[in-house]
Amino acid sequence: MKDYNHVTLVGEVTNIANQVDDEGTLFILKVNRNKKDETESDYIPVYSYKNLADVVNENVNTGYRVLVDGKIKRQNGKGFHVEADSITILSPKKEWKNV
Repeated sequence: MKDYNHVTLVGEVTNIANQVDDEGTLFILKVNRNKKDETESDYIPVYSYKNLADVVNENVNTGYRVLVDGKIKRQNGKGFHVEADSITILSPKKEWKNV
């Protein structure tokens, strides 16, 4: 089997840095990891480019719950980020409960 790089995440948008460069937008996605008696969160940088970046800039705000499909990419020796292939807006924060 060939290597396969695909990630699907669902979480809350915590920070949006509009127009990181000429073609891209960065936002931070908070993804909860539930353990037996506590909840821990990971904060994952997500980049979107071109048309998808425009959609994020126009339609996604802090607190929105989104589903991100994409791939993991190395960030010039500074860790990793997700490069989004698609983003689905699930709901604004006030419309969901974290169960």
